[in-house]
Amino acid sequence: MFIDKRKKSHYQTPETLNGLKRIQHIKILGVTFTNGLSVTLHIQQLISSNAQALYALKLLRAHGLCDTAIQAVFRSVVLVRFLYASQAWWGFAGVQDRQKAQGFLRRSTRARFCSKNVPNFSDICLKAGQNLFRNVLHNPQHVLHQLIAPSFCLFPHFFP
Repeated sequence: MFIDKRKKSHYQTPETLNGLKRIQHIKILGVTFTNGLSVTLHIQQLISSNAQALYALKLLRAHGLCDTAIQAVFRSVVLVRFLYASQAWWGFAGVQDRQKAQGFLRRSTRARFCSKNVPNFSDICLKAGQNLFRNVLHNPQHVLHQLIAPSFCLFPHFFP
């Protein structure tokens, strides 16, 4: 059961069934959602695990790896973790969550782990979402094509 915490209405939770346990968050295909459909915990976990990866990059730099190679490792390890399933969770991210993700990317850029020409994280996620929908719309073999394509026929100007 997911709860919209913005609504002031009160509801009565159903009784707990034997053998079932109430949980506050669930991990679905590697993305953590809370019962309020928040991804704050997911963002915190990403930042924590990626901070450990940055420490490893610092060690690589200390052992003489050049900045170009470090930035390639950053893109292939850290940035990919952030972008994994971002099309699914980015819409649930609040303003603070988005600022935390962008702040991590900004700090990584200042530390020269990330290239300066990488766009901000919101733009990267928006582009990834657009690419996904474009692929779904133009590939009749895609598993989501039958679900999405008929709706977008009404609004063809949305995604060229």
